[in-house]
Amino acid sequence: MQQIDTRLLLDTTQPSTLPKKVIYILVRARTNPKIVRWAFLLFVSTFPIEPIDLEAIRGVSSLARVAGLLFFSTCLLYPKVCFRRPPQALWWFAGYVSVYGLMGFFIPEQFVGRFIIGFQTFIQLLVLCWVGSTLLQEEKFARHTLLTFSSATLLTATGMLLGLPGFSETWGGGRLSTAGFNPNGLAIVVALAAQALIGFGIEQTRRNIWMRVTFIAMSFFPLTAMVYTGSRGGIVAFLIGVALYALPYRRSKRKMIA
Repeated sequence: MQQIDTRLLLDTTQPSTLPKKVIYILVRARTNPKIVRWAFLLFVSTFPIEPIDLEAIRGVSSLARVAGLLFFSTCLLYPKVCFRRPPQALWWFAGYVSVYGLMGFFIPEQFVGRFIIGFQTFIQLLVLCWVGSTLLQEEKFARHTLLTFSSATLLTATGMLLGLPGFSETWGGGRLSTAGFNPNGLAIVVALAAQALIGFGIEQTRRNIWMRVTFIAMSFFPLTAMVYTGSRGGIVAFLIGVALYALPYRRSKRKMIA
């Protein structure tokens, strides 16, 4: 111990190369404007009830369109935040839309109207993916978005299973749907919500065990609704999606549990 102390004392006599003063700079994390966040969450909450027609309001076809117009209006107020440089994956989507647009020069005249509607939809989705991928880079906001979408879908699925007026609709072959949804389209929506709820339930960073159990239990409602839609494609898509949760456990002893 004496030898170590002597060496330390000798080292202190030498000129130190360490800075004499340390300055800490606090950099504030980039957050999305509050009005944009709330408008986006409102827009996302209308996805499960998108086919509901608003015939009483002239020129308005659905709640999702009203919420979408409100959301894009708020984005125009903050263009530097909402319309930043798009991610590289979005350019592949843009290339697909471009090829689809070129296809319009080679289709028969009787299909032009349907083509224009589809092309407009792709343009809207392209812009939505651009803005959405920018806003969802904030991890906390991405969690809130998934939770909002899952909660809205959970209410819709519960109303369908309980047979509430306006929430339950029977299609051919005994297939159930809700609010004018095609059963195949509804199956995809509830499958996404169930996958998100399961993701919240198995999240390792969430220490509250009761919250994790609650999320897992909530996932049974959209899962049951998905089965009642009778959509085989929706079930296959759900199984492929949740299979990704097992990949981190592929070399673990808990892989069978996963």
